Amino acid sequence: MPIEQADQYLQYVKAQRMYATLLERYNPGMGMDEEERIRLTARRVGMDLPVEYDIASANSGEGEDRGQ
Repeated sequence: MPIEQADQYLQYVKAQRMYATLLERYNPGMGMDEEERIRLTARRVGMDLPVEYDIASANSGEGEDRGQ
């Protein structure tokens, strides 16, 4: 009986390993953050995402070299 349980456990562990391998193979974006996944999806169909406007860096340059 213990040998049968050990064999069943071994089969279970192998199946879990195969499941994890297949999950990673067919869901490559699982480990990525949402922004990276969206960027890669756009690239897949031949598009690039627009560059986002950073209001913080735009305000830091305010008042410099305005030709006065």
